[in-house]
Amino acid sequence: MFAANRRRRGLTLAEVLVSIVIAALVLVAVLSIYDQFQRSASAIIARIERPQLLTEILQRIAEDVDRLVDSEHEVRVTVDNRFDNGYPIARLVLEKSYSDRAPEDPPLEEIVWQGHVDIGTDRIVLYRKHSGLMLEDKLLDAKRKPVEESYPYIPLAGGLTAFRIRARQGINWLDRWQGKTRPTGIEVMLAVAEPQKTPGGNWEVAEKDQFVRTMAMDRTRIIPFAVEGVPAGSQESEEKQGQLGQMSQTGPRGQLGLSGKPTAPSRSANPPRSGRQGGSQRSGVPRRVR
Repeated sequence: MFAANRRRRGLTLAEVLVSIVIAALVLVAVLSIYDQFQRSASAIIARIERPQLLTEILQRIAEDVDRLVDSEHEVRVTVDNRFDNGYPIARLVLEKSYSDRAPEDPPLEEIVWQGHVDIGTDRIVLYRKHSGLMLEDKLLDAKRKPVEESYPYIPLAGGLTAFRIRARQGINWLDRWQGKTRPTGIEVMLAVAEPQKTPGGNWEVAEKDQFVRTMAMDRTRIIPFAVEGVPAGSQESEEKQGQLGQMSQTGPRGQLGLSGKPTAPSRSANPPRSGRQGGSQRSGVPRRVR
């Protein structure tokens, strides 16, 4: 009778508590391993996708420059660089106007690229703004709500550690540019690598970890050049410039290549055959006809 009662007895409170504690420890261990793998996978994916994102941003800036800067409209370019919480950030403004525009009238089109340090992440967030009389996307811009006009700056990327823009003047790169005249080009630098603190208290990214792209401000402009031995701007120079566009780099002797100098004949070209009225030209001296 005592054996039967012993078999019917359930688990004690202590045994239940021990089972719960063991199960909790196993669950915590499994979740910590899963969280570690999740962080490793996220870090690998971010390391793969971030360079691609920076390349796409540089391409977008180049497209904005090519679309707005032309020789038919007045385009004002503003470049400014400064430090925000020790991080280098920049601001680029491309403003296209029309000739009879009043000071109070909005520009024909304006694009602003600007960086700002987010306090929460302690990293740079890159913003882009488009405004003006011309719509960038007629279908999407027409459907925008009035409240969206209060937030013209759109964040495109975060987690940056450097954003710098320099303007080209002659052989010099300038950190500031403002005025009606346009620079010959701009250089844009982005970085997401871990920065190092300089003695001055600012953050700096190694040159090997920087993504840099140089852009011409007007790729459709005419670049004058002179042919060797002919003064620039003369009629003969203009005629030869027209001939250069129709000639290839390699051709018969006496033609001009793209460099403006005579090009040697190809070695694979067959020499002309000798005829009744002339001799062989392999040695450069005519052969006497008997």
